[in-house]
Amino acid sequence: MQIAEKRQLENVNTLYTAIHKLKQKIQDLVIKAETQVRFKCIK
Repeated sequence: MQIAEKRQLENVNTLYTAIHKLKQKIQDLVIKAETQVRFKCIK
């Protein structure tokens, strides 16, 4: 594998990891928002 291809593959892996972390954070925020909405509805 040439250096440019290897670097591109590493960049794709880095991007995939970042997207996965972002997806997890978004899911956490959605859960927090849903919890707050439910809590406000109960009051």
